[in-house]
Amino acid sequence: NNGCIVEVIVVDRNEKPTRPHVLEVKNYMTLTFCDFCGAMLTGLMRQGLHCVACKYVLTFTNNFAK
Repeated sequence: NNGCIVEVIVVDRNEKPTRPHVLEVKNYMTLTFCDFCGAMLTGLMRQGLHCVACKYVLTFTNNFAK
């Protein structure tokens, strides 16, 4: 009775493992839209964030990005 916990995780073999987004600030040179809300990214520099791993694009105004 040392308080150890064993956790078993069952994953479908065809399912890709989920990973958290790795967000970084990005400057976009072409018209770009947020993949979360569909809003157009505005501004001249630092218009939004994108995930380095999956290329997901986000505006700074989304609660998802915070």
